[in-house]
Amino acid sequence: MNMDDRLNHEQKMFSKTNWEFTKKIVEGNFESQVSPILTLDVSKKCNFHCNHCVDQETVNKDNLEIDWGILKQLLVDLKMQGCSCVELTGGGEPTTYTHFKDLIKLLSLLQYRIALISNGSNLHKYCDDIINAPFDWIRISLDSSNAHTHSVVHGCSLNVFKSITDSVKKIAKYKTVGISFLILPNNYKEIYNCAKYVKELNVKYIEVKPELNFKDREITQIDDKIKEEIKKQINKIKNELCDDTFSIIYPSSINYSQMNQEKKYTICEACYYRTVLTPSGIYPCSYFRGLTDGTEIPTSWENMVKIRNSEINKINPSKQCKHFCARNKINECINILCRIKKYAPEFIDYLGWPIDYGNDIEWM
Repeated sequence: MNMDDRLNHEQKMFSKTNWEFTKKIVEGNFESQVSPILTLDVSKKCNFHCNHCVDQETVNKDNLEIDWGILKQLLVDLKMQGCSCVELTGGGEPTTYTHFKDLIKLLSLLQYRIALISNGSNLHKYCDDIINAPFDWIRISLDSSNAHTHSVVHGCSLNVFKSITDSVKKIAKYKTVGISFLILPNNYKEIYNCAKYVKELNVKYIEVKPELNFKDREITQIDDKIKEEIKKQINKIKNELCDDTFSIIYPSSINYSQMNQEKKYTICEACYYRTVLTPSGIYPCSYFRGLTDGTEIPTSWENMVKIRNSEINKINPSKQCKHFCARNKINECINILCRIKKYAPEFIDYLGWPIDYGNDIEWM
């Protein structure tokens, strides 16, 4: 699997890490199982003020953090039941969590595989902790090539940019670090310059993606001239910067032609690979974070599975998920596998690929 395959989620279904759970979904034996991946929004606090924030309806609002006592026990229970990966993300900025350092220590002790999605502003506080913990990958939302644009885009002081990039350079010596670049009206001309800059920091890839409207999660439409400028920069990055040490990745929605995405299935089995836990409870998937009411915070793995199943069953993708979804093909593949299971069940056991794609790539 190549670096560009990070977004090919349907291929990852067949990897060593994910195939056993994929088989459980196809066989219908998954609703009592914990998800292999926990998407964990430990905090709704954020120290940036981004106008484009897709979670602006919930950031810095009620129930700012998950109770540490409850979370500790839940993480122990989930690990014992088969959850193997924890993605620290938000909602808010995960590094603002009061117990962030303790959380990393606990995840390390429990031998979870860990990932971090962050704005990078607090990396300087936790560089050594991150380097010494089993992080498969870290992705930093930079969205700029210089301090001025970064300050405008993220609503922070000018000196934050250097603090972030200094920390990224230090961590990237030991961990797989990627940079996220969200396309906005005031930064789209800097995609190439950002890629060139972060490559010098030993960053492994830049992920370029379109902006989502926070109200309906649809892709924000842009002018045709801007689209052409974006394509030009992406091609320039491919031709001049990409090599064995650096790549650019982007969803197929980058061409802005997939404003809507028809879905013929009525249940989203892809949601079962990940459970989204936030200070407001459980959501069926990250796209619905803040769009539905949330739930109670589960206090046991059994309670979590029960709530997860209930929330997922409330969603009918054919009616409620008209937006572009990066994991749509997972559901399409599962439907195909279910038909194979029905008509040629003996073939299912031969479909798993005995390939290890690499810890940083095979996350669903």
